Amino acid sequence: MAEKSAQAVELVKENIISMKDISSRTLFESEKTNNHFLQYKEIMNKNRTAFDLLMKEVLSVCNIIDESKRQLVGLQTILPQMEDKTEYALAISQETLAKSEQMVMDSNHLMKEVAQSHEEGLKISSLARKLKELNKEYQI
Repeated sequence: MAEKSAQAVELVKENIISMKDISSRTLFESEKTNNHFLQYKEIMNKNRTAFDLLMKEVLSVCNIIDESKRQLVGLQTILPQMEDKTEYALAISQETLAKSEQMVMDSNHLMKEVAQSHEEGLKISSLARKLKELNKEYQI
């Protein structure tokens, strides 16, 4: 009976050590993941700033093209040729604007997902710390 008790104690001790090791690894990995999410979030913020600047530039180009169209009305001799080129540039600018707007929407969506992942990472880190503290209480 003493031998079985000793074996049981040894098994419990091994389980506690294993749980402590798992908790430590979980905490390390969750902190590592959290750091990756923070880096990704920073990159996404920089991308969003760049996209916002691009949007302003595209809108500025569209405004310039619209103004150019108005000024070309008086140039009857070259109007057809100039108008075709301007409409082509406008179409490209509008496509660029539409794609930029989609990129901003996608970026916003990704930012929300990153924020959610960050929150989940923080929760996992917190749980891992609590588990590590609980494991300390059961050390032999």
